[in-house]
Amino acid sequence: MRIIRRLRSLATSIKFTRPKMRLNMSKRWRVYLVVYLIETIVVMIGVTAGFGLTNWAESNKEKKLSAEYMKNLSSDLENDIKNLTLNDSLTSQKIQDMTNLLIILKTNDLEQVDSIGKLLKAAFENVLFFYPSQTTYESIKQGGQVNIIKDVKLKNDLIYLYDFQYAQLKINENVILSSIRQDIEPFIVENFDLTEYRVINRDKLFDYRFANLVQQLIYDLSKNIAYYKEALAKCEEIRDKVVIDKKE
Repeated sequence: MRIIRRLRSLATSIKFTRPKMRLNMSKRWRVYLVVYLIETIVVMIGVTAGFGLTNWAESNKEKKLSAEYMKNLSSDLENDIKNLTLNDSLTSQKIQDMTNLLIILKTNDLEQVDSIGKLLKAAFENVLFFYPSQTTYESIKQGGQVNIIKDVKLKNDLIYLYDFQYAQLKINENVILSSIRQDIEPFIVENFDLTEYRVINRDKLFDYRFANLVQQLIYDLSKNIAYYKEALAKCEEIRDKVVIDKKE
């Protein structure tokens, strides 16, 4: 800046005399040209530096945000892995209880009537459903930050897990819940003493329609287990990828 000021001072200090007017004018314009050229270069350097600093700040901000999302996604996935594993195990046990109940119903084994109440209670009490941890994913999606995930496969896997696999699982669970509430619960309330889970109407208990309801529920729960396993495998795959990205 000192150089520019001196050049300007030099340009304005040049005295014009008639004999040397042309020479002085030429010299003065050369000085002005140098001044403007230096000013232009300084401005360009300043603008370039400004853009560079802005881009660096934005890049740094994006990296921090991405790291935070990866950390939270990892936590959500760990929670989903735990719940999917638990639901898989408990649903398998309920299918086993229902299968044992179905065997008694289909064989009309009246001597096993007392066992039916226990199996029924084990099979239909506290039926679990899966509730995914998707706060971080929804935050990324609703905030328009999906493109902050640079790994294309990771991005596609997340979309597939949350928008397809979990949605598919929810649909099947709604089918199961609807079947229990509309068909199985009314039958149980009508034909069992719920305080002791004791059969009060043996004839209807061994009716083929109840056996069909139980058979259908076993089928729907088996589909749920398949969805649990598929979602669990995808969760573990994404979790491992997220952990690698966090380290990087």
